[in-house]
Amino acid sequence: MQARLSLATGDGSLRALIVPASLVLAPGQTGHAEVLLRPRRPQLLGRERQHEAQLRVRVPDGTTTARPVIFVQARALPLWAIALIVAILVAAVFAATQLQRRATVPAVEGAVDVASADRALRAAGLRLDPRLRSRTTAGPRPGTILDQIPDPGVRVERGERVTLLVAVGARRAVTPALDGHTPARAAVILRAAGLVAGPVLPDLAPRPAVVASQLPVAGAREPTGTAVTIFVRPLRAGEAPGANPAAGGEAKVPAIEGRSAAAYARAVAAAGLVPRVVLSVGTAAVGALVGVQPRPGLPVAAGEQIRLLVSAGVPQLAYDTGDVLRVFDPRRGRTVRELLVFGVRRGQPGRFGILRYRSSRPYSTNPSHWRGEPATNTSVRGRGAIAAAYSPSGASVALVTNVGLQRFQLLVTDADELRRPDSPSLPVRACEVAWRPDGRELTVVQSDGACGRAPARATCTPAFRPSCPPRSGPAARWPRSSRSRSPRPSRVPPS
Repeated sequence: MQARLSLATGDGSLRALIVPASLVLAPGQTGHAEVLLRPRRPQLLGRERQHEAQLRVRVPDGTTTARPVIFVQARALPLWAIALIVAILVAAVFAATQLQRRATVPAVEGAVDVASADRALRAAGLRLDPRLRSRTTAGPRPGTILDQIPDPGVRVERGERVTLLVAVGARRAVTPALDGHTPARAAVILRAAGLVAGPVLPDLAPRPAVVASQLPVAGAREPTGTAVTIFVRPLRAGEAPGANPAAGGEAKVPAIEGRSAAAYARAVAAAGLVPRVVLSVGTAAVGALVGVQPRPGLPVAAGEQIRLLVSAGVPQLAYDTGDVLRVFDPRRGRTVRELLVFGVRRGQPGRFGILRYRSSRPYSTNPSHWRGEPATNTSVRGRGAIAAAYSPSGASVALVTNVGLQRFQLLVTDADELRRPDSPSLPVRACEVAWRPDGRELTVVQSDGACGRAPARATCTPAFRPSCPPRSGPAARWPRSSRSRSPRPSRVPPS
């Protein structure tokens, strides 16, 4: 289930930033979102002011739940009633002498990437908040700046941090290794990989400098447009990019003090050291900082790498038996069994789709142990899905559907997004589908566009490169498991 979050204010006096703007939750699962509220106008004098708003949660069936939110805005300046005239005179003198300490926030909304926005902020005497927010969107190009706080044109103290909201895509990209490259070269490499360059730390980065570490780490799969934070070290005289000599001097490993991995990495960089994230399998929450090597407080040579042990969680083991997907959770010591079956609404033969049945008791023959729910949209007559198959990893599902299409075609989407898949359909006509055990290829059974005739042939197509020439063969040669996961096409009424 996907829950969408929004904040409504009666008089529009507040600005709200909700990250993430939507949560995908399984039954019984809870989620968390960060809500950042800022008043549009400061409260200079008078009493504290209360702003009323409503935090709304909207689910796919149209149900909306609202909770009241009270935001108390304190006055920005104390009331100096007795010394008001003196304060005005002092403020005038102060403004004349300290005007140069103020800066105007530039407009960076619409910037193509974080690096461009960072350069504009530095030129204005401001700094980029390294805690970037992101929002998945299909509109602007991934990496584009969607919003900023404070607003453009606001006068603030020089050196103040500006928070950015960055657009990311629904697809994921593999983070490349940037070690030894200059920041400019690293930005080119990231753009080619579908990512963008983020903040360069420490703030007063030496020149010339090369990348010593990065966050997210190399090899991590992140949404396209994600900004990668770059940690640099100085390039010494006579050194070629790619070397890693000792920087000289001494520093101390910072204390963890409950920091997140990203916050601790910034503290390490500020101490003149190089953070290196190392993923560690464990029972801690994914992304939690579980240890540091060398230990905090230990004196080390400046420029030395500090290993940040970040929890990668305990992976679930998933395998496809041909009819069902079995998932084993090592933390709970149990298996979860799932079935994807074709179904038609009772009394409404034109409305059909895929049902997902789950059970915590593998191989149980007791119907009460199984819990089923529609996994795809069945609201439109003559439009729906007729076949589905889990990938060997369990993360993706190959779906045969004609929703929004002229005929039944194949698409590959995330396992939890069957009702509203955001993946484009592949240019492959299909009536039934099965995965090759390594997940690199799909087998589809083809018939006519409405899948109303007997299967004509089986075609083998790459799972993620459908433009490659397909291989064909008799339908009878393919394993029975491909037919057991979905109904025969002749059972589906033509649209």
